[in-house]
Amino acid sequence: MKRKVICFSMALLFSMVLLSLPVMAVEPKPGTIIDLHNWQQYKECLTPPLIEQIKMGLSFPVVKDRPELLNPAPGYIKASERNRGKVEIGPKGELLNWVSGQPFPETDIDLKDPQAGLKVAYNHERRPKGDDQSLEKYFLKMVDPHGKERCLGGMDKSYLILQIMGRTDLGPMPEWLPNPTGIRFLNILSIDYPYDLKGTMRYMIRYDDPDKDDDIWMYIPTMRRVRRMSGAQRQDSFGGTDSTYDDIRGFDGRPGEHNWRLIGEQKILVGVDTQVPHKRKGFLIPAPRALRDCWVVEAIPKQKGYVYAKKVMWVDKGFCALPWHFMVYDHQGRLWKVGEDFNTAMRTGPNRDGGFVVLDQSYVWIDLLAKRGTVYEWLGYDENGNQSCYCNSGLTPDMFGVDVLRKRGRR
Repeated sequence: MKRKVICFSMALLFSMVLLSLPVMAVEPKPGTIIDLHNWQQYKECLTPPLIEQIKMGLSFPVVKDRPELLNPAPGYIKASERNRGKVEIGPKGELLNWVSGQPFPETDIDLKDPQAGLKVAYNHERRPKGDDQSLEKYFLKMVDPHGKERCLGGMDKSYLILQIMGRTDLGPMPEWLPNPTGIRFLNILSIDYPYDLKGTMRYMIRYDDPDKDDDIWMYIPTMRRVRRMSGAQRQDSFGGTDSTYDDIRGFDGRPGEHNWRLIGEQKILVGVDTQVPHKRKGFLIPAPRALRDCWVVEAIPKQKGYVYAKKVMWVDKGFCALPWHFMVYDHQGRLWKVGEDFNTAMRTGPNRDGGFVVLDQSYVWIDLLAKRGTVYEWLGYDENGNQSCYCNSGLTPDMFGVDVLRKRGRR
């Protein structure tokens, strides 16, 4: 009898030990199709934005990661190594001693560091995007709950961005001088259709000083006038879509305007190589996804009345620092919108025959409360698989400005 009791006690103890051990995440192998029927097996590798899409009917194949597609241009890597260990965060949350390249290597980011979330945010903000970009076109498809689509788009240099500071591959480097006001980059965004929005353009100047707000001008074609806009209008919906100007490419706001916290880290499934077009199902994109290690960060706006109460992003740990997945909460604490970014490698240079830089191919924002979504498509490659984005092509400051808005808006 004693022997039976001892055996039972040992079995119970062994079971308790097993239950106390951490559960290992089940990682899907390349070739696995994840859908509504099996996603729970792999939930450790899924995020709420991806789970919400799967519940809506998304299915996709798992592929092997291709890290070579996420390597930045050589100049960015060299600049990051040259400036390693020199960058700090100041008392106001500002970035100190940054010249170019990645501000903080992965080894400098510690979960116990109260500034870790802000470091990840700065890595994302100053990720390798090329010294300039020129999108030949883009499409935004707004899909309502019934599947009906409304299209908004831009053609012929519809998105231009020129880095004034932090240049790593094109001269002048690292900064376009003179730069007395500390401009970090210049940006023009234009809308060419539908007809009622044709000619609408935004010109933005972003400064390196975290206390200096963006300067923004809009050309309003119905008025044939350029209007000065408030920086707060970055919270406005972009062309009636489900994202704001601050939401472009996941997060296009200013890190210093939020309180950041590093929640943790997670290996998740992301759309690494999406050059090949994939047939959508409404606003769901069934592109292949691969496993990548990410930081999970939370951003709470400092400004009262900001459109979102909280934003959470999954940011790649590597050089690319891409915000693969993101979600926002409203002021009632409800999960409001979820989004996902899809990226691919693009050739640089005026003839698109240079090294690679990683940019968005498409991304999606889904309004869970309104049950609708917006898909941004063909940002880097067109619907035929041809590269339609130019990076490091030699843009100059005289291609930007209020006069440029007037001239281009009246075409």
